[in-house]
Amino acid sequence: MNYQSEIFKLFEELNSEGPTYPTYPPYHEGPYLEEIFSKNVTFETDRLLIPVFWTNVYKQGREALLQEKLNKLDQDKKYYCVCTHDDAPKEKLPKDTLVYSAGGLKADAIPIPLVVSKVPSHLKVKKDIYASFIGSYTHPLRLQMAHHCQHLGFALTLNPQWAEEVKSSDFKLFEEVSSRSKYMLCPRGYGPTSYRLYEAFQYGAVPVYISDNFWLPWEDEVDWEKLIIKITPSQIPDIKNILNSYDDKREAMIDYGMQVYNNFFSFKSVVSKILSGVS
Repeated sequence: MNYQSEIFKLFEELNSEGPTYPTYPPYHEGPYLEEIFSKNVTFETDRLLIPVFWTNVYKQGREALLQEKLNKLDQDKKYYCVCTHDDAPKEKLPKDTLVYSAGGLKADAIPIPLVVSKVPSHLKVKKDIYASFIGSYTHPLRLQMAHHCQHLGFALTLNPQWAEEVKSSDFKLFEEVSSRSKYMLCPRGYGPTSYRLYEAFQYGAVPVYISDNFWLPWEDEVDWEKLIIKITPSQIPDIKNILNSYDDKREAMIDYGMQVYNNFFSFKSVVSKILSGVS
């Protein structure tokens, strides 16, 4: 048995319990990215995978057992881990561990996309909504955005509280409005990024990334300036004029977005990119 196999065995008990929380986003199907790596990487590379379902562990309050398992790893070997939970990893890791993070709250981590399975297929409809946002209040920037955008003719719905379980009526509204939108406002949430950043490409809209910390993966290969509109907190009051300045480039940005999504933001491409970096 090689050491990677021994590591899988070490964390088998910890990963034995599946998700105990509602599916989020509600359209997602199948395992999440953390699980995909833990279940499908069965070979040894220059670095060894720490196969943890971080989101499941944190939701189930099993952090103490997680740290106990981490302490049993050979501390002199090289490792990597893949995390989609915003706070992961909170634990002390072996000193030479690369952290691939979608959540973006670990400053020294390597950014990866915050992706799940594709949004449901939808019919192409008339783009009769200039800009939209439907979501919850999970960061003060969202309230600041709503305050400045409420009289600009944008389609805005800001729920005061975030909920793990999204009502079917709320998701239906999100789907309809997103499909009709030219620009999708993608303000940061609890973490510095948002699922919307990667949903917008699929809805044929330009993502408007509003954040005080831009968590962008694959910057050496993806031309983000051609892909999204970045808005800092100080630029929010001028957001309408900024979007207007992109109107002539919108179609080209959407075309580039679809190309980049397929090559870099699907589950298959994300797995491939990470493995190429550790092999």
